[in-house]
Amino acid sequence: VLRLLVVLRRGDHPASEDDVRKAIYDKISKDLTANYTPDRIVFLAKLPRTAVDKIDIKAIEAMEKTGQI
Repeated sequence: VLRLLVVLRRGDHPASEDDVRKAIYDKISKDLTANYTPDRIVFLAKLPRTAVDKIDIKAIEAMEKTGQI
């Protein structure tokens, strides 16, 4: 399963999540083949980070296992 995690910056999203999701899919479908198109787009308030401010992949995997994303 391929997911795209999206964090919108404050003030950058006057449209609804559905409108943003559609715009992303429209753009991706023009640029990528179907096997690279995400099955799901997930909006997050922020990406989990490690103590050294890198994206915390283990935390994302844990969120997937618990159904949070």
